[in-house]
Amino acid sequence: MTTETQQRVQKFASEFTTHKENVNSLITKASSVEKDQLNSHFEEIYSNINVANKLLKECLNFLPLYEINQAQKTLKQLEEETSKTKDKLIPKEKFSFKNRKKVETTTQKEKPKIEEQKFTRDRPNDDTSVSRGEDNRICNLRDEKLNLTSKHYDTLHIFNLEGCQLYCGAISGSILIENCNRCTFVFGARQVRIHTSKSVDFYIFVKSSPIIEFCENIRVAPYNLQFEGREEQFEKAAFVEQENKWDQMEDFNWLKAAPSPNWSVIPEAERSHHAFE
Repeated sequence: MTTETQQRVQKFASEFTTHKENVNSLITKASSVEKDQLNSHFEEIYSNINVANKLLKECLNFLPLYEINQAQKTLKQLEEETSKTKDKLIPKEKFSFKNRKKVETTTQKEKPKIEEQKFTRDRPNDDTSVSRGEDNRICNLRDEKLNLTSKHYDTLHIFNLEGCQLYCGAISGSILIENCNRCTFVFGARQVRIHTSKSVDFYIFVKSSPIIEFCENIRVAPYNLQFEGREEQFEKAAFVEQENKWDQMEDFNWLKAAPSPNWSVIPEAERSHHAFE
């Protein structure tokens, strides 16, 4: 991990701790708040939890997996403690057909959603099955070949692929890959994180150093996929060939000065050529 990354992680930890302490303080003070002010008080608590959750999402691209897991666990605990305290101080209304819908709507609006990066989209046959405008998720595939080059996507989250080939154009945001084995991934992205994966070949364009954690036998080569519309996608994403950091991978589990044994460059003689008509 570089010095710059360490400083960013420390800054996140400090800011996240401040938000956590603010929430805990507000929960403690709840018992002394006037009854007619309790709803607004809990709205403030949930708002603070949402701010902490947003901070975590903004820092996912450089945080170690352990830090991410701990932060998610903390957010979930804060939400559970807030709900428990609220239920104690503001008894739920008695059952009523007239009021039931209103009560459920208010509860749903007040509680923030704590995202834990759960990926549920299975077996997309082509790019039409991956929705746009939200996090695009691909998981639980075996021995599949996926061509997602015909459209531009903001993000991709990829889980649990075995023996698959995935081909993409320019991803303007980040790609998160976890639990993938014996795969080939070809894509362009702004940021790439790879967790708990083994024996995967990457042909990539990436604007920042790719990050791996708990990985083995990761091999990389520069992006070489040819397809109609490639130039337009790369131009729209502001990707310049000369800025490709495909071979500047950082292994967060390797702290020694010597090169990490967990990744290597694919020899030119072994590189595959990729193209779609």
